[in-house]
Amino acid sequence: MSVLYDGEERETWMNGLGEMDKYNIKHILAIFALLGIPESYMDAGCGTGVMVRTAQKLGVRAYGLDQLVEDSWGEGFYHVNLVDKFALPEPVDIVTSFEVAEHIHESAHATLCDTLASNLKMGADHHLIFSAARPGQAGTGHISCKPAEYWHNEFILRGLHYDGYLTLRLAHLFSNIESPLNYMWDNLICFTR
Repeated sequence: MSVLYDGEERETWMNGLGEMDKYNIKHILAIFALLGIPESYMDAGCGTGVMVRTAQKLGVRAYGLDQLVEDSWGEGFYHVNLVDKFALPEPVDIVTSFEVAEHIHESAHATLCDTLASNLKMGADHHLIFSAARPGQAGTGHISCKPAEYWHNEFILRGLHYDGYLTLRLAHLFSNIESPLNYMWDNLICFTR
């Protein structure tokens, strides 16, 4: 019997996520175009790992966390269930988590937020770029959709600072990418440490 993720087999997830890869590449490149290419980067809930691999090709020390990760993916990838806290050997310049939190039971939201915040370097030049499905947003495995204010408060409690200007600038860039992934800009919130 195969392992199920949100009621779906791994292969089903990988195929569905793989269809979004070409758009996710555009999104990570837009982030780097705006903020500059960082020295280090972490994507929590990295799916197929395409954003991490794109960053690695640009010379970034990039890390991906996901339950879908396999040993064969190579350096920088960690098979992690995000209901468990995870710490990289050292914090990174940019942390992203796109449309993952709604798949995690509310009882583990604090742990997820701890993982994201604790892996981000200190300082205004380091950014958490986050989006999660809002209430009513359809999707496979959406068990805990929350309004942006909920996530905003969770990250403020962890010492992060909301960056409204970056949120607007990046949302504007994302909205102009030819992509069906409109939730990437609609649900976006950005923070600094």
